[in-house]
Amino acid sequence: MAFRRAAFDLWPGFDERLGRGAPLDSAEETRAFFYLVEAGYRCVHAPDAIVWHPGPQTREEWKQFNLHNMTNAIAYAALLWDEFAGLLRPLVDYLLRRNSAPRRRARAEGSVPQLSLLEKLRVVIAGLLLYSRLPQRSRSAAPVPVSARETSAAQK
Repeated sequence: MAFRRAAFDLWPGFDERLGRGAPLDSAEETRAFFYLVEAGYRCVHAPDAIVWHPGPQTREEWKQFNLHNMTNAIAYAALLWDEFAGLLRPLVDYLLRRNSAPRRRARAEGSVPQLSLLEKLRVVIAGLLLYSRLPQRSRSAAPVPVSARETSAAQK
């Protein structure tokens, strides 16, 4: 991630409810991007900037990894649904496309176990419960649109 310095004048920083060590231990970068885009900034995708993270090695580690990440993804989708009402339609469209799209095979066939329907249902319930336990963010933390910020700066 890289930001223009001006973004830090507007952006209050990472959401403390998100990220490693927080109640929902992922999505802090994505939430920052949503905040800045809603405020009028643009994000640029740099596909050549690659980060490698160590991953699970065994089928059981993969299963636990997937259960954990899917639970966090459900909780994060609920947070977006709640805090970015204008993104409701694109969020639902994305979730429907994501769940109906053919799976990519980045690893050897069969090395990552698939979850049963019951496990997926448990993940949805666990994700919604996780979201319900997150502290609510105050509406005063909402982003100031770039146009409003420019108007305010011009008046000074």
